[in-house]
Amino acid sequence: MQGQPLEYSHWITLRSLIYVLCAWFCYLGSGLGEVSWRPFRQLALLNFGYVMRYVAFVMGISALLLVGCDQVPSSEPKRPIVWRAAPLHVQSAGVAALQARLEGAVLAEAPLYGQESKQQLIQNSKGVFDQVTVHSSANMMLVEGEVFALLARLGYSRRMVKEAAGLFVVDYVKSHDSTISAVFREVKGKAGIKSQAVFTWQRGG
Repeated sequence: MQGQPLEYSHWITLRSLIYVLCAWFCYLGSGLGEVSWRPFRQLALLNFGYVMRYVAFVMGISALLLVGCDQVPSSEPKRPIVWRAAPLHVQSAGVAALQARLEGAVLAEAPLYGQESKQQLIQNSKGVFDQVTVHSSANMMLVEGEVFALLARLGYSRRMVKEAAGLFVVDYVKSHDSTISAVFREVKGKAGIKSQAVFTWQRGG
């Protein structure tokens, strides 16, 4: 159903029905049909509520029909859903935090007191690894304590690998994140340098 003529004819029919019903009940209520129309007037008055409900029902149905006639199907085609997957390689939070601490001006801040750092790439049968070597004017346990405090805030735990005089080897581990291996050594006979720390982690986790 579409177009103006059908909608207009619906309203004309509905309005005419309402006018006829109103005129009918006004005539019966005025007493003009007291003699000849008395049986019909009594019947109409008794069923007035039912008639009005019928009128309301007819108006509701007509309104729904008119609304349906105005709806025009959309010509715009439906667009397919586009799913975007997360990147396959997301940088480790622990590695990112450690790299930020071992670079630039923050390297020399207490208690790390880093003097220099060197980064290199290592490739062997186990994979590809990043390795950062840091020299510090602080002793090796102070350096280790600073690194562990940084990683512990991100959920890492410390797993002891080896401990000896002047040597401390640990792995910093966290579920679903990169393992960071660290070797701390005492340095003697080098001016201004007391310790060396070597950090290694595998690329891509």
